[in-house]
Amino acid sequence: MKKQKCYTLAFTMAIMLMFLTACTRQEKRIVNGLDFQSTMETCQTHGQRFCIVLLDTTQTTSQIYLQRLQETASQALFNIIFTDFTKSNVYEQWLYSDATPVTCIFSPDGHLTDIIPGASRKCFRCIDEVLQIGKMTTELEYYNNFTMDKAKIIPLLDEIWQCNLLLEKGSDLTLRLEQIAQNIEYPFLTYLEMVNAIRNGDKEKTDSLALRLCSYEGDLDLELYPDLFITARENTIPGFDATEEANLNAPSVVNLHGCMTGKPKVFHIPVNNSGKKPLDVEGIEMSCSCLELFDDTDFTLMPGETRNLEFEFTADRNGQIEREIIIRNNGIYPIKRIRIIAERQAQTRKEDI
Repeated sequence: MKKQKCYTLAFTMAIMLMFLTACTRQEKRIVNGLDFQSTMETCQTHGQRFCIVLLDTTQTTSQIYLQRLQETASQALFNIIFTDFTKSNVYEQWLYSDATPVTCIFSPDGHLTDIIPGASRKCFRCIDEVLQIGKMTTELEYYNNFTMDKAKIIPLLDEIWQCNLLLEKGSDLTLRLEQIAQNIEYPFLTYLEMVNAIRNGDKEKTDSLALRLCSYEGDLDLELYPDLFITARENTIPGFDATEEANLNAPSVVNLHGCMTGKPKVFHIPVNNSGKKPLDVEGIEMSCSCLELFDDTDFTLMPGETRNLEFEFTADRNGQIEREIIIRNNGIYPIKRIRIIAERQAQTRKEDI
């Protein structure tokens, strides 16, 4: 009888163990647009690592990433953030990068473990390796705008991200932010310092940090941080109102269909000033000689005025072609990037007629 009870107890314990294993088994899950805190809390319960993935739906490489993500066996939660649907993306501002796709891998308690750029099969192998061992991979470098080694920049970015989360909860991080600023300086960190100073009522420090924030003038700075610069100007210029400024509106993506190799295709891009001050367009740049502008590169749009810019595109190869047009201006958003996506039309061969 005792022997039978022992068998019964052992069997019961085995069933319970199997049940617990099934409940806590880590699987691949893909979600879209979940906030960071919810993502972390979802994974923390079962000790599951998670990824924040920045993608651009209009980009071919990002489309490849999504396809390979479906195929991978990596056991983690993948939270997809579509950057082209978000005007100001805190992840891009934190990473100081507009490159996509990029995978940020976090521990269950929300600390940054590694950053993997790209969508190649090697990238996915590295993602899987980091998820399995919980350590930064040395096989793939993270090329960044800080010009720092990966082993140094990842811990700094993690510390900055933790400060961002704590600031959202109202913590005073004066000393902690000052210590980080001794090792790295860029707009997002300066902004966090300014927000902390505003909350502490330190007007002198707020003004100093706001002026520093407004001094960043690089192309990437102007493109990534316009909303942060607006906040800075609101704290340094009496009566400043962003809604009164000039504001350039133009499509972010232009799709060209029916392109044929070697044959120019004319298209138009409308640009509009939705602000209340004159808008000065200060330059229009094209990423390839296959794009040509038949208009002025410098002109002024009065409030409410629209102008249709005429361009010509000549396909120089087969398949889908992606190019860019950049419009510089004096508006509240000083750099406007327009992606041109051209689809080449299949040409009929003589033998098919």
